Amino acid sequence: VVTVPDQYFFYINRLTKMFKHLDKIIHLCNTYEVPLIIAGDGPDKAELMKIAGPTITFVGWVSDQQTKISLMKKSRGVLNIAHESFGIVTAEALLLGVPVFWHNGGATPELVDEQSGLLVNSLEKQELSDQFAVFLATEYDRQAIQDAARERFSEWQQFWN
Repeated sequence: VVTVPDQYFFYINRLTKMFKHLDKIIHLCNTYEVPLIIAGDGPDKAELMKIAGPTITFVGWVSDQQTKISLMKKSRGVLNIAHESFGIVTAEALLLGVPVFWHNGGATPELVDEQSGLLVNSLEKQELSDQFAVFLATEYDRQAIQDAARERFSEWQQFWN
């Protein structure tokens, strides 16, 4: 069963600028004045907290699985513009019916289509901003996202059964 989302977006991962580009996500949410909950810890946490505007909330490392699921499931979308080799967070979000704003690289293009989120090709500021505006304006069918993810991952079960 999918959840009617709250108005915040969600990020969960290492708090770094270099590889995760969290500073760019924070700038997007500051620019569009949208709420963002950031879960995780990392070496750039203090610096990232300094650039975060009033709509950004840092909740630290979330070790409780149910809390993590709840935060993700209730979010309006999950944001991550890092190049991920696998993307477990992507898979988790889709299985919960949550749309994603993600980098178009690594394993992500195999998981995300235009029905389940938006993939960005460039980390250039204007391109990111333009694409985020599209993501904000798009209504995603959370049940369809979840159904497609369950179908896709059930096809892969042959590898672990």
